[in-house]
Amino acid sequence: MTTKPAETELRLPGREALAEMALARMGHNGIRAVELDRPTLVGLCVRLAPESGDDVRSAWAWLNEQLGGTDEAPAVDDNVVYRFKDRYRPTYAQVLAEEVRRVSKLAVDRVNDGRLTRVNRGLLSERVAERLLDANADVGPTELIKLAAIVRDSERTQIEQRELEAKLTLAEQRTAKLEAEVERLALANAATQRSIEAAKKTVQSTVDAGSKSLDADDVIAILDRVMKGEAA
Repeated sequence: MTTKPAETELRLPGREALAEMALARMGHNGIRAVELDRPTLVGLCVRLAPESGDDVRSAWAWLNEQLGGTDEAPAVDDNVVYRFKDRYRPTYAQVLAEEVRRVSKLAVDRVNDGRLTRVNRGLLSERVAERLLDANADVGPTELIKLAAIVRDSERTQIEQRELEAKLTLAEQRTAKLEAEVERLALANAATQRSIEAAKKTVQSTVDAGSKSLDADDVIAILDRVMKGEAA
């Protein structure tokens, strides 16, 4: 029996926690050429996260203020912050994507009603992760479970719609094939009838002409030539 995840597991780490995870993965405790205590470094990272809404210039201004600098006499060069941003953001994006996928998978497990296959669970997790990243905001467990349920129902509806469309297409193809066969048989029958009528006229004209006395073999031979499209 699958154990349902606890609601505390269904929450993305906060921005500070994500910053800590990204910094740990980067493998250093500060910006080169600037000595920063951990809280200040984490605060800078939070402001450099794309979803924070702050631009790099604002993050640098905040850091400069924290270090006691001014616009006229900055405590840290802004290029240092720009270079750090270029290294930090890709690592942060990777950490965030991994955490989004993790909680999305847990949310899908939570709303799984037993009708989802392993492949469908994987696809559904990706859909939830996409929606979660698009939300660009903190999403709590309740909202995440609702989101997973909505995506599940939406995907299931789309799957059922595609299956129905496939069945309708198959039925239409079979109907079209049957209609084509009926038309082919009708045309073939009409051609046969025309050949028979032509043969009858040929036999009759030959008899009427009195060119010769026709026996059964002569009639069959004439009919055979007409049916083959040969001249009588």
